[in-house]
Amino acid sequence: MTGSEYKGRPHLRDALAVFGGAMDDQITEDLRAILSEVFAEQVDPGKDVSLIDKYHADDFDLAEIMVALENRFGLDIPDEDISYFTGTAAISAYLSRRLAEIDTWITGKE
Repeated sequence: MTGSEYKGRPHLRDALAVFGGAMDDQITEDLRAILSEVFAEQVDPGKDVSLIDKYHADDFDLAEIMVALENRFGLDIPDEDISYFTGTAAISAYLSRRLAEIDTWITGKE
């Protein structure tokens, strides 16, 4: 996908628009909504918890989280990256890194 194609994806533009210092807050809120829906209870992604240990997440749950993140942020997440989705802090860090890479790629600014 080219930079101009990403610019045409409104949900990705919305995600990138929060880079003015509120990125972590936006990721946390989006992640809270996704995880709370998957596990049918309030999940606080601000606390680093293991999804496997605390919520007994299985491969299906992790795949569901991955698909929800792809849909929310307009990302194409490689299947092998599911290994990052075992804890809330790891998912948040992964999203921040991927969105920052895309922003750099689109804007040409580092």
